[in-house]
Formats: sequence, C-alpha cells, structure tokens
Amino acid sequence: MSLRAKLVSVLFLATMLSAAGVAASLLWLQRGRPERRASERRAATARFAGEMAREAVIAEDPMMLSSHLKSAISRDEALLFARFRMDSEWIPVGQEAEGFVEKTTVGIRSGDAVKSVDLELVFSRDALERETREGFERSLRSAGLVLALVVVFAFPFAWALASRFTAPLEALIAAIDRVAEGESHDPLPEKRRDELGRVAARFNRMIEKLKQLDAMKDTFVRSVSHDLKAPLSAIESYARRIADEGGVDGSARENLSHIETNAKRLREYIVQLLEEARIERGLLDISPERFDLAETVRDTVVFFGPRAKESGMRLSFELPEQSLTATADPERIQQVFTNLVGNALKFTRPGGSITVYAKRSAENAAELEAGVIDTG
Repeated sequence: MSLRAKLVSVLFLATMLSAAGVAASLLWLQRGRPERRASERRAATARFAGEMAREAVIAEDPMMLSSHLKSAISRDEALLFARFRMDSEWIPVGQEAEGFVEKTTVGIRSGDAVKSVDLELVFSRDALERETREGFERSLRSAGLVLALVVVFAFPFAWALASRFTAPLEALIAAIDRVAEGESHDPLPEKRRDELGRVAARFNRMIEKLKQLDAMKDTFVRSVSHDLKAPLSAIESYARRIADEGGVDGSARENLSHIETNAKRLREYIVQLLEEARIERGLLDISPERFDLAETVRDTVVFFGPRAKESGMRLSFELPEQSLTATADPERIQQVFTNLVGNALKFTRPGGSITVYAKRSAENAAELEAGVIDTG
C-alpha cells in the first residue's frame, strides 16, 4: 500500500471517528428533548385551558369553558378528555378515558370572595409516547445526516490533504529515478517551510555536487587519456623501429612484439575508458555497417593470445568455414568481445581454456550467435 493510500485511510478513519463522536454527542444532548417537548406541550395546553377557565369565571359562564375545552380536544389528538369544577360539581367534556392526568387550579379574587376553577386534563399515553418516539427518530435522522455528509466529503478531503503531503515525496522519488537513469531534471521546488522543503533543498544541493563531481571526473578522464596516448604512441613507434632496424635476434624481437602488443592493449583500455565516459553522458555514437564477424573473433583471439599464453591458458576460436557477414558497429562489437575475453582471462585459472565462437543461429539463419566459453 502506498503512503498516500495509508494517509487517506488514516485521515478518513479519524474523520469518521470524529463524526461518530459528534453524532453520539448530538444524540446524548437530545436524549431528553422529546420528553421535554411532550411535557411542555401538556403544560401549554394546561395554561391555555387555565386562561379559558379564568375568562369563564369572570363571565360566570361554565358553558364558555366547556366550549373552549371541546375545541382544544378536537385540535389536539393527545388530549382525550377534560373536566372542570366551578362550584361543586364536576362537568365532563368529551368521552371519559384513562391516560396521563394534568391538574391545575385557577383562582380569581372578586372583592372579599375568591372564585376558583379546578381543571383536569387527560392526555393519551400512546400519543405522548408516539411524539417522544418521533422526536427521537428525528434526532437519529439528524445524526445520520451528519454521518452521511461526513462520508461524502471526508474522502475527498482526506485525499486532498494526503496529496498535499505526498506530492513532494513523489516528485522527489521521480527525481531520484531520473538521476539513477542518468537523466537531467529541473530542481525541486523549495517553497515549503517544513521538513519536506528542507529535504528538497538538500536534494538539490546534492545534485549540484554530483554534477560538479561528474564534470571533474570527465575532465580527469579526458586529461589522463590524452596524456597517456602520447607516451604510448612513442613506445609503439620505438618498438617497431627497433624491430625493423635489423640485428635483433629472435628472443629480442619477440619481446619487442610483446611491448608493442601490450602498448596497443593499453591504448584500447584508454579508448574504452573514454567510451564509457561518453556512454555515461549519453554521447555514444553507433555507426552500423556490414563486416565479417569471424574476422572480429580472430582479431580478438590474436590480440589476447600473448596474455593467455603468459597466464598458462589455452585461447582458441570456433568458426564455420563460410563468412559471417553482420550489420552492426564493428568497433562496438570488438569492445564486447574484448570485455568478454578480458573477464574470462581474469577469472580462469592457469591451465584452463577459453573458446570464442560465432555461428549462424539454428532457429533463424539470418541471425548470428556469438559468445565466450571458459572453464573459470
């Protein structure tokens, strides 16, 4: 799992837990609200009935209060039954029923006398419980709406926030990959003031140092290679001149040949060193042309023959009678054989054998196969 996916998961989970906590808090705060609403509703109905009773006492008209109570029962489904007493008898209003009873007394002073009305209001328990349940369900819907909104917006928020943190890391990884592939790249932005910004700044400084070191290495390789070519040319020239002047016996002539051969070998190593430097800079030129691969194999064996003989190894080649014409860069192919045979000489023990071969492919006659077999 990528770092961005992990951050998104953690942020999304944290947001969901926070939202669940908020929803639970809302439910906790709302836990007694439906009951309070039902109680407030009963109290409001009782106050309204008390006001009507006050007017009826002032008007000394019980029928007025009875009419108001009937109207209240018809409007409020929770109010089932009511009765009042103005003098000594209870006057019922509506059909008598059982339920939650709300009692109140209204008194009015008239001179030295006090007139009062006793009221009893009977509310339906089922209706009150239904109102309480509906209120709780509304609270649940509110909490569910909060969670739904969090689910809808939490993931994009978590993704955007995680991307803000991981984007610099992804840019850094891409830059590292380009450096590993030897490609150039633009400096990383250093606008951030946090640890990621400091990492980008240090990475840019490191790349600048690497560029300076590469430039110094290239300069060193070119300088050393140029300085070595002149004395090597002189060694080869003097060795050939001494051998051509005459008066040199067979043993001395063979030694001069070894000197010239090893000077050529060192020249090849210098050329190879320069080529590797050009490859690192992406400046290697490939010039394909038609040439005889068998001749390249023979030249390689002849070139490394003295070295193999000195090391006590047997170096040979296996080639078919017909020519092996190929289309490629002969210098690059020669470098490949030189590297392969050089490695074989390095890792093969004295007394071992090294065979360089080239042949046509058994699967496709238009293709050629070549390689080096050794006992190392």
